[in-house]
Amino acid sequence: AFLCTALTAWYGLVKLGGLAPKQTVLVHSAAGGVGLASLEIVAAHGATAIATIGSPAKAEMLQNRMGLPAERILVRPASGPEFAEQLQQSLNSMTPAAEGLDVVMDSIQGPYFQPAYDKLARGGRLVVFGAASMTPAGDRPNWFKLAWLWLRRPMVDPLEIIAANKAVLGFNLIWLWDKVDEIGDMLHSMMIKVPWKKPLIGKTYEMSQLPDGMRYLQSGQSVGKVVVTVRAD
Repeated sequence: AFLCTALTAWYGLVKLGGLAPKQTVLVHSAAGGVGLASLEIVAAHGATAIATIGSPAKAEMLQNRMGLPAERILVRPASGPEFAEQLQQSLNSMTPAAEGLDVVMDSIQGPYFQPAYDKLARGGRLVVFGAASMTPAGDRPNWFKLAWLWLRRPMVDPLEIIAANKAVLGFNLIWLWDKVDEIGDMLHSMMIKVPWKKPLIGKTYEMSQLPDGMRYLQSGQSVGKVVVTVRAD
């Protein structure tokens, strides 16, 4: 689990995002496995992170584990305009105030994609690797709602990004399954560069409790990794 989350974060931030010292990075779902790994990578590169979370209850964990100040931990609101205002306030709170976001790690999309794209600095990179906003919250998906969300999904004009000097990149780490040498190089680099903390295990379930574990993940209340154990017998 550590290798999957850490490599996902490294590939998005470093390989695609071109992370560098003194840059400003937005990390969505920062209390999850990839989010926490991303924050550690950002810190190891001497960059500044702005973290988003879905629940206020997760803020204290980020403050204690990662040392993030309250003004750089954003509890995502329901609407895009509110989120845009949150982002701007966080950028303004920095000394000196940041021009914008240099890298965004977006696993959510939905109403948060456009505000993050709009706040990209010149040369900024928005890296997309998930769409949690379209993930059903219960056992029975609302297909009409999903269809509506799909129809209203974010769109980017290729001509506009040239004029804006911004980039949108997407990836799924599974499609690198045969890039053994490349993955090996990334693994070597990230183990040297980052003084990794012990992975945070939010909750553990037996295999027989797998449906409960899935519901817990869907609830948006989880932190770190949710582990399912398998007995040897």
